[in-house]
Amino acid sequence: MQFNKKAAFIQNKKVIVGIDIAKNMHYASIINANTIKLKVGIGIANTRDGFEKFDAILNSFDKNAVVIGMEPTGHYWKPLANYFKNKGYDIVLVNPYHVKSSKELYDNHKSKNDIKDSVLIAYLVRDGKYLECLKLPDAYSEQRQLTLAREQQALELTRSRNQLIKLLDEYLPEMHPSFSDVTGAACLALLKTFPLTQLKSAYAQDKKIACIVKTARGRISHTKAQKVIASFSQSIGIDTAINAAEFSINLLINNIDAKKQNIKLIEEQMEIHLNQMPEAQYLLDFKGVGVITASTILGQTGPFSNFSHAKEVLKVAGLLLGENSSGKFKGQARITKRGRPLLRLSLYRAAVSLIANNVEFKKLYEYKKKVLKKISKVALIAIAAKFFRIIFGMVKNKQQYQGSAVLKDLPIV
Repeated sequence: MQFNKKAAFIQNKKVIVGIDIAKNMHYASIINANTIKLKVGIGIANTRDGFEKFDAILNSFDKNAVVIGMEPTGHYWKPLANYFKNKGYDIVLVNPYHVKSSKELYDNHKSKNDIKDSVLIAYLVRDGKYLECLKLPDAYSEQRQLTLAREQQALELTRSRNQLIKLLDEYLPEMHPSFSDVTGAACLALLKTFPLTQLKSAYAQDKKIACIVKTARGRISHTKAQKVIASFSQSIGIDTAINAAEFSINLLINNIDAKKQNIKLIEEQMEIHLNQMPEAQYLLDFKGVGVITASTILGQTGPFSNFSHAKEVLKVAGLLLGENSSGKFKGQARITKRGRPLLRLSLYRAAVSLIANNVEFKKLYEYKKKVLKKISKVALIAIAAKFFRIIFGMVKNKQQYQGSAVLKDLPIV
């Protein structure tokens, strides 16, 4: 929401509520339009009874004249915001950084406490320093939760994979160089079928080779499999506590299988919800953008109809440029990184994929690198921003992808 719109919205509000969020007990302060304190330091227990008691206090005011502002602290603010939004109150969010930065303006003292913060939040809302708290349609809300869950499962999969590599580097260091991915089918099948002691011995060499060739499905030849198994029998890996190592490896393999299955199930649900989003058809029109990328972007942005310009979304992603300049000093422009990191990451991943799969974006990337002499990371960020501006325009104007729009006004043959 633009500042003028925020100011117009606040002018119609006679009662401003600021709430400092915590795990068990929130604190609220109420001021009027003239910043006069009406009630300060009201405790709100994070229970239904606590919410209802505070609702009873707010009932003494005209609901249409009340706006409630709060810090989006962790996940603790969500039940409170959901409760009062369902009650019909206008809910806005205040950046915790703004609260921290303005604490000395309040009383010229750097002290910090929950009650003081609740008053500061109310003052910031009154000055229009807030963000809208939009309730996403079900499909987008579901998608946001699913993409966060998938990201968490992927992180845990990576963690388990790294732990497995660490163990194998100790006990069977020949394993990791022999397979491009230790969580791949061939490597996992070998570890599931044969314990470490058998892999490091001459036991059942032909069975081990057959296991690799069968599960690799042609990607590993019989000759290469022979060399791999031969290197295992000459392993330089340690032998101490090998039974415990085998047990740990089995636990990690079970965990890896579970994470892979979880990710598969999540992706199936993501695709179902993606089909309910009108923006999806435009995103998937790009060669290089798949279900996962499209789902993550839309789960983080919500409907594009909530925004009037692509710049607003790029700000949410933390991809807008900012610089520090003073007098003759001119600082280097950098992205702000203030926003949703998963949205920023998904756009960055989309840029990498587009460069590899989309001819127009590849040419644009090469132009920025070779002609404008941008470093790779800067060029990728520019591609990510360009991609979103184009997709935003496509959705708003209901137009299909035109490759010429990517290279417009650039001297590229």
